[in-house]
Amino acid sequence: MIAYQGTESITHPLGRVYARRTLDHLVTLATRVADDIVARPRLYRECPVSTVKTLSAFRSLTGHHPDWPDPTQRDELTANVLLPLLEPLGNLRAAAWRQLETGHSRQGFLDEVLLIRSLIASSEGSTIDYIDSVTDRLFGAAATVLASGDISKVFGVTEPIPAGWPLAGALDPNGAYLCELLNTELGQPRTKLSQAKFLLMQRLAQLGSRTLAGIMDTSEGWEDEDRLDVLAGSAAAWSASLGQLRMRIDVPRAWKDTRYRRSLVTAERDALPENPAGTIAAYSLRSTFGLFAGGHMLALQTDGGCSTGDIGCSTFYICSTGDASCSLTSGFTCGIPDVMECA
Repeated sequence: MIAYQGTESITHPLGRVYARRTLDHLVTLATRVADDIVARPRLYRECPVSTVKTLSAFRSLTGHHPDWPDPTQRDELTANVLLPLLEPLGNLRAAAWRQLETGHSRQGFLDEVLLIRSLIASSEGSTIDYIDSVTDRLFGAAATVLASGDISKVFGVTEPIPAGWPLAGALDPNGAYLCELLNTELGQPRTKLSQAKFLLMQRLAQLGSRTLAGIMDTSEGWEDEDRLDVLAGSAAAWSASLGQLRMRIDVPRAWKDTRYRRSLVTAERDALPENPAGTIAAYSLRSTFGLFAGGHMLALQTDGGCSTGDIGCSTFYICSTGDASCSLTSGFTCGIPDVMECA
């Protein structure tokens, strides 16, 4: 099978990780096609052995091999480096709008660029490179096999899908339509994915990755007004696309209804605004990905403090609000709840 080349134009690894996280449902669809080959083999009898072999790996290795993380593992893996940037990136996009609207807020936008650059630089290295490598292999395999005519023709999409889809080149309606068909025929009914939504997600992936790469570009002349204006335009377009995606979500229901929230794709969950009643964010850094030796570290954050609840396991946890005014009053082993309090 031809190697996937859709991320060659994305110059920073974090931009590539963001793009793949935004379109992670593509990997889920490839896994469902792999299951369908077993359930309905007659439909795929003309597929070459190489395609069937790739899809069989989705079925047999996903969740059982470090290079083939399952959806929950992929979410945790990419969230560890991206979710801490959600608020700073939101501030950057707002500053971009101010610069473009007034023409007099370039310094404010530049300050946000420098802040995010320092945050990303502090976490650059083997961890981001590892996440980039793992997600590249899995996403590349999914995109390549689905874009091949072998699979698309089975579901009635006869027009060719361009090489490098969905991250390289222009938005492609044929690839987006294929994803809608796969999700409808093979997906869970509660997860809605239309052609229009996938095209919007594709645009988000391209704009977000382009903005992140621009932030980290320190080549000569990066502070020139023209280049900052281009970066601000990319960030503002990213913001507009996020707003369009958010308009498709029943936000109050997503805050209250766990089942509905789980039906959203990763890009939609990431686009949700903060719940005014308080948020709970859990970051589980798994030792299987080489980030920490032994067990997990879990942070539960709420507006009113931090509480462990009763977790039945034997792993040690540390609970922290992430607020400088709050301090760790006690650690705990699972099943023996202690409480975090603000100082």
